[in-house]
Amino acid sequence: MDMFRPALSYTVALIPQMPPLCYNPAMPRHRQYALLVVLFVLAICVRSFRAWQAPVVNPDAIRFIDQAQAFLISPSQAIHREVYHPLHSLAGLAVHTVIAPAFSNDRAAWLIALQAVGIIAGSIVALQIFKLARDIGAPFWPAMGAAFVWIVGRRTSAFGADGISDMLFLALFTGALLTAISAMRVFACRPDGGQTQRSAVAWKQWFAAGLLTGLAYLTRPEGLAAFLIVAITLLLAALPRYWRRSGRRERNFKLLSRKRLPLGAAAGALICMGVGVAIPAAPYMIAIGGITQKPVDVVPMSADA
Repeated sequence: MDMFRPALSYTVALIPQMPPLCYNPAMPRHRQYALLVVLFVLAICVRSFRAWQAPVVNPDAIRFIDQAQAFLISPSQAIHREVYHPLHSLAGLAVHTVIAPAFSNDRAAWLIALQAVGIIAGSIVALQIFKLARDIGAPFWPAMGAAFVWIVGRRTSAFGADGISDMLFLALFTGALLTAISAMRVFACRPDGGQTQRSAVAWKQWFAAGLLTGLAYLTRPEGLAAFLIVAITLLLAALPRYWRRSGRRERNFKLLSRKRLPLGAAAGALICMGVGVAIPAAPYMIAIGGITQKPVDVVPMSADA
């Protein structure tokens, strides 16, 4: 583990110094945002072309269509009859409501609606890759290059065109973590969580990260992992630095911010995020009487294993 600590220290030490999304002194701000719009449109075009070129739809897309149609009849029945979480079906239902008048074949309209959800979400992931690259210190053009690789990659350009929930989940899950990282940046600058303008923005970001986590959970149960990741990170930020070693340079072993985050601030951030998670997630959990209806496959270990 020691061999990885310098790299982790360098990466995490960059968090308080993260540049704005499009900061690049050599280029006007409006031109940078225009390039991001072009990047997003390019992602939609490439994914739409891949969906048209190889129109292969995952069989699970039919189950999402059946669930979306069941919502029109009985939402309660739609939730309990299908083990898949409902957000992808609801998103497909919303898109279908808009595009259905343009299609004579309603079944094709449903498939295209689900594909459109995946294509748009996969294009948003391209922007999130750019944001993540910028957050860890990459210059503007290398960050654009990372997003471009996602857009035109032979396999990655086809993600989302199969009509299932992968890309919607990934966009929401990544968005939750990126928003939490932005809130941690503010806490790194002002760890006491005082009522300043910057800390007020941080509390809003914690709440938004919770909302995105809840929506990711409504897409797939794994979405709750974002809350666990943030909780563990805040716990580490609030604990004393027991891993610091005497006689060595501190920066080589500093995994988190130089100043310890007060326990009250960490708990407040976790509560704020938890409230955001509960708003979209709690009604579904109450309706199904648990966290998920999806079966958990457990492979029994033999005595010889």
